[in-house]
Amino acid sequence: MAGRGTVGGPWLVLRFTENQLPLSRAGFVCSKKTAKRAVDRNKIKRQLRESMRRIWPQIATGYDLVLIVRGPLIGKPFDEMQAVLEKLLKKARLL
Repeated sequence: MAGRGTVGGPWLVLRFTENQLPLSRAGFVCSKKTAKRAVDRNKIKRQLRESMRRIWPQIATGYDLVLIVRGPLIGKPFDEMQAVLEKLLKKARLL
C-alpha cells in the first residue's frame, strides 16, 4: 500500500500516511475506554514503544504511523503484542 491507509488487528489499529521526510515517525494512542487507569495506559504505550523500537530499522522510511489500541492489552504477553504489531506492519507493506 502506498500513500495512506488503515489496517486492523485483534487489539491494534495501524494508521499510516506518507510524510515526505527521509524518516518515519510513530505515535501511540490508548484511550480511557481501553484502560481506565493511567498507569495501565502508560504501560501499554511503553510496551508498544519497545516493540516498535526492536523492529524500527526494518520499517520503510517516509511514513507517519499511529498505533491505536482497540482492545484490552493489559495482561497480554509481550511476545504476542510484538507478533500482532509485526503482522500489521507486514499487512500494510511497511515491513
